[in-house]
Amino acid sequence: MDGPRQLKSWLDAKGITREQGAEALGVHVTTLYRWLEGKQPNLDQAARMQSVTGIPATAWAKTKEKTT
Repeated sequence: MDGPRQLKSWLDAKGITREQGAEALGVHVTTLYRWLEGKQPNLDQAARMQSVTGIPATAWAKTKEKTT
């Protein structure tokens, strides 16, 4: 599962609002919404998210699609 889906699952499992999630992660709510839409956090943000949520920082790595 990719980062945005894991982040949404974490918020839903905790039963917290986007605003509360942003506060827990130490970011503005706009930043959290961008992550939910697929924008990648920077390395420091991904590391903090991992420590708070347990979502591996690697979940945000974009994989290159294989073309044939």
